[in-house]
Order: sequence, then structure tokens, then C-alpha cells
Amino acid sequence: MPAEDPSCLSERHLLAFAKIVRCFAHYEFTIDTACCALTKCEPTCFSLLTRPLDFRARRVMLLDVLRQVGYPMDRYDRISACLMVPFTYSMLLHDILHSRWVRHSEGGGIQPAWIFDLAPSVEPHRDWCDECVEEPLPRSADDHAYSLDQLETVARRLSAEHRALVAYLMEIGLLPASSNAAID
Repeated sequence: MPAEDPSCLSERHLLAFAKIVRCFAHYEFTIDTACCALTKCEPTCFSLLTRPLDFRARRVMLLDVLRQVGYPMDRYDRISACLMVPFTYSMLLHDILHSRWVRHSEGGGIQPAWIFDLAPSVEPHRDWCDECVEEPLPRSADDHAYSLDQLETVARRLSAEHRALVAYLMEIGLLPASSNAAID
């Protein structure tokens, strides 16, 4: 296993990480706001109830609430599609939050150090969606390195997709026009 190299993370890497984390925080706030509108729940109480939920759990919660209240299927499908992009990148978020990072020996990128701790017969598990979203990052068990350009592209894409989600939720009345969810 390569030695951990704290210098493998430049300021630009850390900034890209921060932008990705911030985008997921915006998605979670947007989902919470939409769920409050659907359930007519007071936001502070809702926040207390959902505090332990991560993005993936919040996504499932919103989709379940939409089904429960009998939301129109075309709108449900569009919201679900809007949430596929961040869902696809949610394992990268997990690695950003919970992994040590090392320099990738072949491409100048970085990769989570846990990849080197796996038994040879263990394949790293990734939740990729083969529909709706192109494969954004490497899938091979041998190639989990992320270039700086890839990380910056992910941050930009998450931000753009969040703006589109907020615009749609405002259009259909699940977010007020003055919503803080639009900030990003």
C-alpha cells in the first residue's frame, strides 16, 4: 500500500471537495423543504426528525412521500430523474467524508486509501445507475483515482443540476419563490 501523503491534496483538491460537500448540503436542504411543503410539517420539527439522514436516505424519503400523497406521476418521475445525478455521485461524497487519500501512481490523480486495504478477491462496491446518467467516474476495481478536473467537473455538474431541481420545484409549487434552497 502506498504511504499516506498529506501533500497529495492541493488547495484545489480541497476546494473541489468543499464544493461537492456543499452541493450535497444544498440538495438535503432542498429535499427537506419540499418534504415540509408536502407533509405540512413545521421545518424545525422536521429537521429534528431527519437529522440523522444522509442524502440517500433523504432522497428515498422524498420519493416515498411523493408516492404517499399521490403526487402526479409525471412530476414524480421528473423529480426522481433530477435526483439521479447526486445519487450517482453519493459514493464519491462518502469517500470524501470518510477516506484518507493517497496519490494515484499512474495518472497523477488521487484515490481513497481504503482501496489498497482490500483482500485481492474483494471488489469495491459502487452504486452506479446504468440509466439516466452517464458513467461519471471510473468503475474498475483497479482504477478509483480522481483527477482534479474530474472533481471540479463533478462540483460544477452537481451545482447546475441542483439549480435545475430548485427551478422545477419552484415551478410546481413545492418550494416558495423566496426559498433559501435556491442559493448555491
